[in-house]
Amino acid sequence: MLFRSNIVHGVLFVTHIVASLAATVIVVVMRSEAQGRREAQPSERVNIPRNMAARLFHLIPVTGALVVVTSRGDISWSAPWVSVGMALYLVSAGVLEARALPAECRGDDATVERSVEWTLVLLALAALVMLIQF
Repeated sequence: MLFRSNIVHGVLFVTHIVASLAATVIVVVMRSEAQGRREAQPSERVNIPRNMAARLFHLIPVTGALVVVTSRGDISWSAPWVSVGMALYLVSAGVLEARALPAECRGDDATVERSVEWTLVLLALAALVMLIQF
């Protein structure tokens, strides 16, 4: 049974890393597209549909929580790096959902760029916290 739980934990850990990287790529692409639209002529602008790919960002805490649960006590909810990671996720998700995505729908590309940059800074801090804990 221990062998199987280690496999599940490992798979979830890799899934957490992949979800984090995919979310980062999506946010970087959002910034690049906003910058390109901002530099485009007004006649070349188009309405942007709701960005559902950015919702992949919300897999980060889900997969992280599953990693903690399947760790069999090796990782504790009370570990400072888990708390800091969750706090940074909440702030970055708030910036993304409250500022970047609505601005993207409105076509306010300057706000999208600024908000996404803050989201990326917070993601980088969370990744740093996760790396330092080892």
